Amino acid sequence: MDDFLALTLAGRLPHHFHGQTAHFRWHWIDCGILQLIPHEPCDRSLVLSSGLHGNETAPVEITDLLLRQLFRGEIPLRWRLLAIFGNPPALRTNKRYMH
Repeated sequence: MDDFLALTLAGRLPHHFHGQTAHFRWHWIDCGILQLIPHEPCDRSLVLSSGLHGNETAPVEITDLLLRQLFRGEIPLRWRLLAIFGNPPALRTNKRYMH
């Protein structure tokens, strides 16, 4: 699942809705919503929400970079993580709001 942002922007579904890496399991909850749970027990959770305004892309790009690093095993996942791109239609059009 190294293409979460690309799939979200394209409005496409992934080939698989869940899977695992050596360090965590993941679950595609919906378009723009991805959950990661470490294999090791943890007692903390983190929600990263970005993309509420479709023209503010820096937080989305940072979240995408973080997810790619996690999936490649470059950084460890220590907490449960819920990544949310809050307004995919606005992100697709690069507009602040969709009416």
